Amino acid sequence: MTQTQITIPGIGTIAKETISLSNAQKRDKNINQILQIISRPIIVMPGYEDLKIPEDIKSQIMTERMILGMQKIETATDTETMWYLSSASLIAPLDHEWTQYYMHLFRLWCDKTNRELPDFVADEISLSEYEQSQLNRLKDWLYKKSIQSFKERMRQGIITNHQMMQGLTQMIMKTHYMFRPHVI
Repeated sequence: MTQTQITIPGIGTIAKETISLSNAQKRDKNINQILQIISRPIIVMPGYEDLKIPEDIKSQIMTERMILGMQKIETATDTETMWYLSSASLIAPLDHEWTQYYMHLFRLWCDKTNRELPDFVADEISLSEYEQSQLNRLKDWLYKKSIQSFKERMRQGIITNHQMMQGLTQMIMKTHYMFRPHVI
């Protein structure tokens, strides 16, 4: 914000705050980024688009997307990648390599959401450099597919600005509820 002095004859000089165009553009870009984060579809295997995402997983995906968005990191989140692999496992069993990726991501999800680790992931699951690069390729691909799908839905009018604002309002209300003091 900048201040501009305005002199009005007979009244005097007053200061008027103005928002520079670049700040307004930055604000609009940030708002659009937030709307895109909450409106972008979560990619699943073809044929499983109607698969209901459990609310705790969906909430974690949105939280992780917001964190990555603030850090300007353009990749899918660990949790949405875990969900994608979960939907892929409904088509055919995952081979050993992809099972390792899924279990690694599932363990991260349990840690992030303070869940007790099941026996099958109690031991640390570490990925080799190669495995991590493969997982990162999948995450990048999922991010690009999500962006493409979002843009296509916007172009077709499937996602409207009104729907994005509704999603933002719902997210704010959930966040407000999570962080308000609870009286017993």
